[in-house]
Amino acid sequence: MSTTTIATPEPLWVFEKAVLVHAPEFDVACTARLRMAHDHNTDQGSVSIRIQLELANFGKQLLMLNIRPELVDTCTVVPKSNDNLIPSRLFPLVPVSVTNSAAVSTLILCLNSTGVVLVPRSTNDTTLSAAKPTDAAFHAFQRICRSNIIHLHFSKQQLKNDDIRQLRTFSGALRAGLLSAQPFDYKRLDAGRGAIEKDWRVFEASEDPPAYAASVKSVLGKRTRDGSPPEEPSLPAPCSPAPPPWSPTEVNTPTTRSCSPAHISPTHFIEPTQSRKERLKVLGLQQQLHGLPDSLVRQILVGSGHNHLLVLATEAGLEKLSKGMKLFNNSESPPRGLTDESEDTIAITRIDKIIEQRLGQLTKDAFKRLTRTHLNTLVESQLPVAADLFLNGAVADYRDQFYEECQLNENSVRENIDEGLTEIRDVTNDCTKEVQELAQQCMDSLDEHSKRLDASAEHELSKLKRWFAELAGSFLDKEVPKSSPTRRVSM
Repeated sequence: MSTTTIATPEPLWVFEKAVLVHAPEFDVACTARLRMAHDHNTDQGSVSIRIQLELANFGKQLLMLNIRPELVDTCTVVPKSNDNLIPSRLFPLVPVSVTNSAAVSTLILCLNSTGVVLVPRSTNDTTLSAAKPTDAAFHAFQRICRSNIIHLHFSKQQLKNDDIRQLRTFSGALRAGLLSAQPFDYKRLDAGRGAIEKDWRVFEASEDPPAYAASVKSVLGKRTRDGSPPEEPSLPAPCSPAPPPWSPTEVNTPTTRSCSPAHISPTHFIEPTQSRKERLKVLGLQQQLHGLPDSLVRQILVGSGHNHLLVLATEAGLEKLSKGMKLFNNSESPPRGLTDESEDTIAITRIDKIIEQRLGQLTKDAFKRLTRTHLNTLVESQLPVAADLFLNGAVADYRDQFYEECQLNENSVRENIDEGLTEIRDVTNDCTKEVQELAQQCMDSLDEHSKRLDASAEHELSKLKRWFAELAGSFLDKEVPKSSPTRRVSM
């Protein structure tokens, strides 16, 4: 009797593909090798991204970003991606060529902390840097290791029929926090030489690239004594997705170099050892002061207590500044007979009042404009992505629930089938035993009947032999008398 074999899911699922890794926080991407594993028996999983880079003083080395399950806050599978998740400029970087975002599937990882960077043991206590300063893959991977949001883009041609379902099951287990980290044997890495755990700080610190092609052309400060233009410091990329409309880095905003008057002394506000926060503050102040007239800039410097940075070239300049300040408040005029120093003191006092009044209003207006611009930019750029993530997450949850119910029903059906097969086997065994017993009884009866037939046949055969013997004897007795006279005559 034939039996039916029912396929069961593999206890260990391994997914290894070439993938485009994209960090939207830094807007960088590179091609790498992705490996994900899900052990259904032990509820363990792993996510690792491997890339081979050319390192200074070490040559080609294999680096790996290991993302443990406990570092994942959310994991979303988007079977059909969109332009908000993968810009068109990234299409050539997808391992299998695509022409639109609909041909791409995306896995979105949101982390609560950065992953672990595995480097060869030979690079211990060494800061890693690229062999070529223009190595885009190195700088992209460096920022991906710092990112808390990672997009993994596949071409649909890379995925098999069952891969999407397995990815959804894996992402659902990650979101629910059901998985623990798989044990990893670091000794097997780097051709058996082993690897060590680091974080993103293992890479050499580098300045963030400019967010736009146009650089900041106007720098607040004073020209040097030799007449050469001041050295422009490297500015970090702004945190907001887009600069405000009045920013000098906006593409559509014309920017002109502000000619500093001769009475502003050379002072650099950015020192070589500034921190990132200080540079951001300087950048924001430069953007706010850009486009303001020189007189208002001087008022701001005086009001903030930096009037010692202003150097008046001549007494005529002092008189011009004093007269200009008097125009703001014609009702208050200095009493006659005061000296130049008294007039300077009164002028500075009036300047302080004017700055206190106008600077507060200017700051409020600039803050409102900046906030409104940033909110509009965030709503326009992030709302579709957030809506897609929410909808995809909700759909993925329902799909995961549906698949779980399907698996439960499938298990129930399998149990019923197994019970039915067991009952059929039991009934078949009972029937087989009964048939064997009946067959044995029939064989026994046939054997007895054949024995009886043999005995009767032998009895009849013996009777037949006796009859033939009697018949032959009587026939011979009749033949002998007839042959006797003939013999006598011949003699």
